[in-house]
Amino acid sequence: MKNDVTLIDVYYHLGEVYEEQHKFDAAADAFKRCREHQELYKQGKINADMMAYVTIENIGEEKELNSFRHLMFCLANIEGSDVFGEWKKEYRRYSFKNSLGILKNIVLVSMKYSPLADIYDVIRDENNTDKAEAFECFLEDLYYSLKYPGEFVKALSESQSDGDYIRMIKLLAMSDSSQIKAGINSFITDFKWRSGFSEIQYLCIKHSIDNRSILELLNYELMREQISYIYKAHNDLPELIVNNLKVGDYYENIAYVFWLSSLLEAAVFSGNGLGIYSVYFYKVFVSALIIYVTNVYNSALLNDDDVKILPELHRFGYYMALAQNTLDGGDKVGYIRGLKTALVACEFAKDIISSLLDDFMRGI
Repeated sequence: MKNDVTLIDVYYHLGEVYEEQHKFDAAADAFKRCREHQELYKQGKINADMMAYVTIENIGEEKELNSFRHLMFCLANIEGSDVFGEWKKEYRRYSFKNSLGILKNIVLVSMKYSPLADIYDVIRDENNTDKAEAFECFLEDLYYSLKYPGEFVKALSESQSDGDYIRMIKLLAMSDSSQIKAGINSFITDFKWRSGFSEIQYLCIKHSIDNRSILELLNYELMREQISYIYKAHNDLPELIVNNLKVGDYYENIAYVFWLSSLLEAAVFSGNGLGIYSVYFYKVFVSALIIYVTNVYNSALLNDDDVKILPELHRFGYYMALAQNTLDGGDKVGYIRGLKTALVACEFAKDIISSLLDDFMRGI
């Protein structure tokens, strides 16, 4: 049966059986042989006479990808195997997205991170900007998916790579505060902003570094993406915002206000609870939202009849602006009435409104 087309399926299913039994050496050998025969079939160098009588399941691009995925999984489970080297030999045969998905499985199974720096340099050497940036996003997603990312940071920071993502990771590995601040300032001065580098925003907040020069270079999607990542990853972010962020500095232009309101929105609606910081967050969030809404929308065109067409968050900002204007005019009763109107129109924000109302009543 040497070089018979039916061996493609024989070796594939044999590999599956060994894999289920955790006999990864035997499974890897079977999947290698399956892939050898898949390649012979593609090259027309295999006896395909039996295809007139039986259906061969594991031929075609998708099936080749499956056998590659199984082989990489098995090799990742074998101590001492060069699974990352094998991945580098083959990844160009498939879509980059699929290859990265397989690489992530390899990393999570093997718990080895240092080879990623070498792979990063290999991909950068292709001079394909899209692929390099996709790999940076892959590294970011992997970093944020790890419950304990310390080993990831240590492994990549010790590499000789000078790629931008490694440069950022080396900042995370530093312990001296003055060196970290100098490193962050140097990084944000000459960096071309793109996806994959959300952690810099967290570092700026943590070390009280002015990030407004960054915000001027980001679009809506990138701002929201970065905020989403850092909120999910860092439980200490609300406290850092309270202690380190100079909120008043972000009222200068719409880009700053939008970033600030989005940052505070993520905290307020995260569902994680803000504890002793809740009233502070509600107040500064509402203030930022009011500034954003009243500057983005033409007040002459807004009225109570038309405001219902606004996105719910902006509608909330509109009603809170009306209430605040009433309070600024000295009408405390009107302010309370305005909060109640906002509560009826924006039930999704009832916790914020109720908290602000309680805080206001305590101050009377």
